[in-house]
Amino acid sequence: RRLDVNRLTLSQLRNHPYINFYQAKAFVEYRKKKGDLHSLKPFALYEEFSDTDLEKISHYVCFE
Repeated sequence: RRLDVNRLTLSQLRNHPYINFYQAKAFVEYRKKKGDLHSLKPFALYEEFSDTDLEKISHYVCFE
């Protein structure tokens, strides 16, 4: 089951084994500032996410 990163809370995102607290916080803060997410590309510039992290996470998230 994929996680809708546009709808879940910080604690719900944090419960996923591949998403740590700082990454979940980055998703939530991005949504507050810029609205809904449409891809993980903006997070390639964040220090909380490595390329490997984004690759792993990409299989488990959706942007509905």
